[in-house]
Amino acid sequence: FLIINFLEKSKPMGIHVTIDTALGSFMGPNVPKIAKIADLADLFLIDIKHPDTEVSYELTKSGNENQYAFIKMLEQKKKPYWVRHVFVPTYSDRKEEYMVQLGHVIGNLKYMEKFEILPYHNMMVPKYENMGIEFKLNHIEPPSDAMIQDAMKKIRQGIAEVKKDPSLSPLYEKN
Repeated sequence: FLIINFLEKSKPMGIHVTIDTALGSFMGPNVPKIAKIADLADLFLIDIKHPDTEVSYELTKSGNENQYAFIKMLEQKKKPYWVRHVFVPTYSDRKEEYMVQLGHVIGNLKYMEKFEILPYHNMMVPKYENMGIEFKLNHIEPPSDAMIQDAMKKIRQGIAEVKKDPSLSPLYEKN
């Protein structure tokens, strides 16, 4: 991984490095290298595509296992990170409980410095069309402000629930 070399050289120079990652290669043989990157980088931006692994797979062809495993590692290493969720209408809000479940995921994270909902947008549709690639979400309209506010209300509900019962979190581990 060239990034390890970059991080090893930039750290002594005082360069702050933030890594924005989809975590597609976290599991398996790459874990030791990614653990080294986690030790060297200053901040991570992590997207939780969806709290339900099946819907995450439907959206991205990848579940959420990598994101959750990486978050657990960052928590163990006491490394700061931000969590983001792109709110995609008809996916994020397909079931009432999905945003509550997202609150369960993030509610007890000690080293998460920030959480953001990023409203889905369809600005990339012309780019996909120009490249001749089918964009599977082109029928989805961006969410309204009311949809985002409702999602945040449900996320706060999930956070309150997991504060009372930590075992609600898929990241929960008994000590």
